[in-house]
Amino acid sequence: MISFGHFLAQLQTIPGGTVLEVGSRALRAHEPQHLPPHLDYVGLDILAGPNVDIVGDAHRLAEIFGTRRFVTAMSFSVFEHLAMPWKVALELNRMLEPGGLVFTGCHQTWPVHEEPWDF
Repeated sequence: MISFGHFLAQLQTIPGGTVLEVGSRALRAHEPQHLPPHLDYVGLDILAGPNVDIVGDAHRLAEIFGTRRFVTAMSFSVFEHLAMPWKVALELNRMLEPGGLVFTGCHQTWPVHEEPWDF
């Protein structure tokens, strides 16, 4: 397990490319401006809002992005809202460049929220 700070330090070593954030709508404290400036950013969310560049279902990343690839991907408090988190993990794997890095932060327990999409 690594911290978000360690993840950001790892991003400094990547020479260039694009970061994909799954669940990018501004409901959390991790904003794109925390990313190294030499990396591009694409935010995906199921709903439009701040930090959302593309509205779409994370279960269909390959369909949404086609042949586009990302050097890294991240998500914060998203996987507990996914109907099939294992499918999203597989989709992320397809979307990453070889050696790509993923950071997924998710709390173990929390009161029910964002109903009915809290699994």
